[in-house]
Formats: sequence, structure tokens, C-alpha cells
Amino acid sequence: MPQEYWLNPYLYQDIYIVVVAFLSTVLIFKYLNATDGVIQSGTAHSVQYTFVCAVAVIIFLGLRPLSWAFGDMNTYYWTFILNARNPSSFIFSGEFGWIFLMDCVRSLTPSLSIENQFRVFSFIVALGYFGFMALACLRYDKRHAYVLFMFLLMNFTCYGFCVNGMRNGLGLAIIMYALTFLKPGVKNIVIAFLLSVFAFSIHHSCALPAVCMFAAYFVVKSPKVAIGFWLFSILLSLTIGPQVENILMSLGFDNRLEAYIMAQHGDPQIVNPYYKTGFRWDFLAYSIVPIIVGWISIRNDRFKDRKYILLYNTYVLANAFWISVIRAAYSNRFAQLSWFLYGLVLAYPLLNIKAFNNQGAVISAVILVQLGFLILF
Repeated sequence: MPQEYWLNPYLYQDIYIVVVAFLSTVLIFKYLNATDGVIQSGTAHSVQYTFVCAVAVIIFLGLRPLSWAFGDMNTYYWTFILNARNPSSFIFSGEFGWIFLMDCVRSLTPSLSIENQFRVFSFIVALGYFGFMALACLRYDKRHAYVLFMFLLMNFTCYGFCVNGMRNGLGLAIIMYALTFLKPGVKNIVIAFLLSVFAFSIHHSCALPAVCMFAAYFVVKSPKVAIGFWLFSILLSLTIGPQVENILMSLGFDNRLEAYIMAQHGDPQIVNPYYKTGFRWDFLAYSIVPIIVGWISIRNDRFKDRKYILLYNTYVLANAFWISVIRAAYSNRFAQLSWFLYGLVLAYPLLNIKAFNNQGAVISAVILVQLGFLILF
């Protein structure tokens, strides 16, 4: 008997886009002619708005039904069933944090059917995904937390990494939160490290932004050096890209990387004939926007905001890795290892650092462009 839904699953993404577009349009008109004082003073009741917005999106997407409309959600469901039937086969899984979460849900809800247990599990993942992002925004800048959170929701990959790339999305949200703790003090560094380990246990690919985060804190402290790495990665990719890809495949931090790199060479079992491979200049153009905006802002701020410099350098270093494998099929999956910070890197300086004439109009224009990507992709 066909399953009945209170709402057509294929409408969820459309509703998400419409609501985010409406709220973002309100921000466009708010900032269009805003003075510098209005911009830097932040949004009234920013904390409350962030809380309400986060709760709304968690309920909406966390309680979504089981459907192929949400990409790999059904695959996660079958993994959940297999783990329940034969937990011993998952004991030595490298991504033990994900298995631990599944086990906890089953242990705490023994009276529920396996399907309803998975529904609870999906809700917890959505709670963690949007919850950690909201907490990160609040820790970065309470006055502008709501606008920062909206910039994250505007990211055209945000929806997909809640309903489709569930593990990757949750892990990267934890990394985003961990980044807010990385500041002087042993306790802060230990918390950031433990959160990074937890994110790694959810999805191994989180190792990359975690390494970039600690490298930006301890080693690459200069934005100039980070940009130098980024430019060098473009040169390497254009000249000896295949050799770099072979080295990265040998590291084995994500077992799908090798498959996607092989796909660019036409493996019929992997490649989607409709998916573009080769050097993705379009993705590179998208990635460079926060790098340019951030660099202009940092220079105008005279390198004073160390918190933002750490965020900026982490994004640039992680993006440099992705450029090394930019020819791989589905390389947007690896771009997400830096793109998950895209909204913060772009919005924070625009809201806190005076770098442009008519900065309010610049903010409105940036929001409009972000909406364009969200609607088109």
C-alpha cells in the first residue's frame, strides 16, 4: 500500500527555498540603505531570532518522512536496519561516532518500530546539524548571530547536507562549532580537539577541515601565507594535477575520493555522463568570493580581528585542498569541506569591519547573489 504523506516529500526543498528567500529579502531591504552604525549595532533580538529560526528548520526537516526525495536518506535507513540486525559487523567501523549515535537511539527507544527509531535518529541528526551551526553563530557574534545563521541557510549546499549527506553535514557542523573554541587557553584547545575527534568519528572527511583549523591556529597565522598556499594549489592542479591526486588517494582519509577521481577518467560504473569533470572554473569562481571580500576586510581592519583571521585561514587552506582534486567527479563534495564555512567567512567581515563605501548596499548585493545560487542550484 503506498505510503501517505501529510506533505509531498518533493515539496520540502521548494518550501525551504521559498522561506529562506523571503527572510533573506527582508534582510536585503533592511541593509540596502543602512548606515554603518545600524550595520555594526546588529539585529534587535538577534539571539531570539536565531533560536526561533533554528527550531523551525529543525522541526521542518528533522521530522521529514522516509522518501527517495531526500537522496541518500533511504540508504541511511537501510544501514540503520543492518546495524540493528548485526551490530557486531559495525563494531570495528572507523566512523564509530555515527554507529554510537544509532546504538544510543535504539537503546533509548526499545518500544518503537525500527522505522520510527530511524525517524528519531534523523531528527537528532538535524538537531545536531542546525543546532551546532546556530551555536557557532552565537559564539562568533551574538549581535549578528541571526544574519550569520541566515547566510549559512542561504548556502546552496545547506539543505542537501541535512537530508542527503547526513553524516558529512553533522560532522562539519561540529567542526564549525569546534572552531569557535580555538583560542588561547589549554581548556579551549582541548575542547576544540575533542569536538574535532567526535566530528572525525562521524565522518572521516572532517579530518581535513580539522587539520586546516589547527594549522591556521598554530602554523599558518598570516592570511598572506594562506592565500599563497591557495594560489600554489591552483598552479599544482593546472600543471601536475594527476600526480597530486595520486598522493591524496594514498592518504585514504575518505574512501570515496579514489572512486570520484577514477570517475573523471570515464569509469562507467562510477561516472554520471551528465556530470561535468575537469578543472571547474565555475566552482573556483564561486569559492573566491569570500576570499576576496575577506582579504579586503582584513586589510582595512589592519589584521586586528584574530578570530576572523583564524576562520578565514581555515577556509582558504581547506579550499586549497579541494582545488587539488577539482577535476574529480562530484568534487563539490570535497568543496563542501571548505564551503560549509562560506557564509560565515563572507558575512562576518561585512557586518563587523568597515571595508566598502555604501557597505549596506554591498551586503544586500551579496545576499541577492547568494539567493541566486540557492534558487538555481
